[in-house]
Amino acid sequence: MIIFKPPLIYFVKHGFILINILIQELLIT
Repeated sequence: MIIFKPPLIYFVKHGFILINILIQELLIT
């Protein structure tokens, strides 16, 4: 039984990207 959770996967994949963007903005300011 393989159960996929798109929302979770999407959050995990793009979560790091969003965090990186936030960090860059904090460093730039």
